[in-house]
Amino acid sequence: MQKFSLDFSDVRKLIVKSLSSDVQISSSQMEYSVTGPEKDLLIEKKNGTLEISVTGRGMIPIFNHDSTPISLTIPTQLDEIIVTTISGDVKANHVKAENMKFKTTSGEISLNRLLANFCEIKTVSGDISISQQSSRKIVITTVSGDIKIKEVVCEDYEWIISSISGDVEIETVGVPSLRILFKTVGGDLTSNIGYVREGKEYVFGDGRMRLIVNTTSGDLTIKSTNRAERAESIEKKILKLVAEGKLSYEQAKEILKELV
Repeated sequence: MQKFSLDFSDVRKLIVKSLSSDVQISSSQMEYSVTGPEKDLLIEKKNGTLEISVTGRGMIPIFNHDSTPISLTIPTQLDEIIVTTISGDVKANHVKAENMKFKTTSGEISLNRLLANFCEIKTVSGDISISQQSSRKIVITTVSGDIKIKEVVCEDYEWIISSISGDVEIETVGVPSLRILFKTVGGDLTSNIGYVREGKEYVFGDGRMRLIVNTTSGDLTIKSTNRAERAESIEKKILKLVAEGKLSYEQAKEILKELV
């Protein structure tokens, strides 16, 4: 494993490619870097685009069998982020960009505290986990992977979710404000909170956020948690990270301020 500094001056687009290596991305205001296998890491900057790939022999940009993880710290704001893997997992935390695309075949995708105007997420069999997502439009597509979206704050968004056999679970903060068009052959919708039917749509609250869900046999579950439970859960996670030395006291203090 080797750590390399990254020059993001004049960079507006980030592309990351991997075969089996896991990819982890987080933001920073201080230092930008990539950590990965020294021999197989190709970094290329051209025309406002920074591309990072795991390469094979001869520096040909084909994917290697090496599963050594790639870890990146990047600026808090880019125009576009594209991450592609075959079997490697993808994790992104506290990242901002106008447009984002995450694609994998069998790897899992885990996204936390992402801010984007448009976000596209695709898997074949890998599960998708999303938390505290703020995106005006999201398009999520999977064949058999399950989709779990937590801590949703219902705003004027439109999210489109498509799955063949994977289940979809959405957990909102407080009473949901959703207008859902659920198209399915054999899937069921369940919820721990009431809704009304308006034609083919399921309406929760005033229906501020639009959700289109297409499944063949996958079920759709809508859950509601109150804000006090959410804050308590986040505080416990933060304290655990501090105890493990993964988060400084000052960083924890800043995050806790955002909960107030």
